[in-house]
Formats: sequence, structure tokens, C-alpha cells
Amino acid sequence: MLAEPLVRDFARCFEGVTPDEAGRLAGGFAFAECARREGLAEVLREHLAQG
Repeated sequence: MLAEPLVRDFARCFEGVTPDEAGRLAGGFAFAECARREGLAEVLREHLAQG
């Protein structure tokens, strides 16, 4: 796999993180936490309407 050589480096970033802390960190990627980019959404809507 392409990312496989990075696994150890990535794992080191999370050394000492408890399961609860990991859950809170992962929560930052929840859909509800996403910022809606209205300009981009409009460009995509227009492009989809054309095609």
C-alpha cells in the first residue's frame, strides 16, 4: 500500500493518547463539525447542472 511506510510515523503522533482522548480527536472529523463552503458548493451545483 502507498501509505504503509507512514504507519509508524503516524502512530508515533498518537503515543500516550487514551481511548477517550482518541474519541474526542476523532470527533473533530464528524460531519456535524464540517464547515460548509458555500462558494464551492455553488460552483459544484452549477457544474452539475451543466452536465
